[in-house]
Amino acid sequence: MNKENSREQDAGLHEKLAELSRLGYILIKDRRFDEAEGKFKEILELDDENNYALVGMGDIERKKGNYDKSIRFYQRCLGFHNGNKYALIGLADCYRALRQYRKAIEIWEKYLSQGETDITVLTRVADAFRKIKEFDRSKEIYLKVLAIEDDNPYALTGLGYLHFDKKDYHTALQYWERMHRRDPANIKVLTSLGNCHRKLKTFDQGLIYFRKALEIQPDNFYALFGMADCYRGLNEQEKSMQYWKKILEYDSNNKVILTRVGDAY
Repeated sequence: MNKENSREQDAGLHEKLAELSRLGYILIKDRRFDEAEGKFKEILELDDENNYALVGMGDIERKKGNYDKSIRFYQRCLGFHNGNKYALIGLADCYRALRQYRKAIEIWEKYLSQGETDITVLTRVADAFRKIKEFDRSKEIYLKVLAIEDDNPYALTGLGYLHFDKKDYHTALQYWERMHRRDPANIKVLTSLGNCHRKLKTFDQGLIYFRKALEIQPDNFYALFGMADCYRGLNEQEKSMQYWKKILEYDSNNKVILTRVGDAY
């Protein structure tokens, strides 16, 4: 076989693998995982080190919740293609899903060490440090994100949770109020603002946010609980009773709520 024929065959194979890969990722987006797997397996039969197929297989297993299988595909890819950013991101996300936050942080930091400035990854690293209660490191990274993108919603929300966990409710309020201005209909932010006021015993202010949450989602447990507890804090037991009973309509055997109803009576 002459060199020209060999080059043509190589080009033909490359084109075929690229097309199979393209189709595989389209099928993943459509959540047609079995069909996507077929495309990637076809690639691996022709090229068992193909990074696109190995990452694709890892993505399929991760989206199906098979994290151990997913990890093996990503690690296999990294064995052939050290530093592949898609394999690193997928691998870290698997460890995050498994709550192995230190492992996830290690992988994300390897990804960032390649010179990437990825805000999504930075916020995930900050979230992971917050989960393992390394608050100073977490805060440092959240603030780095805000320096890059003012009012980034993930950083603002994360800083709110961080300061709430530290019982620094006044600072938590500042971040969640910024988030509320950015996204006034966000239920989690509304209930978090209400909970801060509940902790600070500024119950009248808490009622404002819980009521807004209920206007958007009338059966939200946290908003109903917050309304009841704020009225309880204001010693308006009849009003608190309305909301305790509302919760019992959805969760009739909740011992905490039953106890609160008994207290109100």
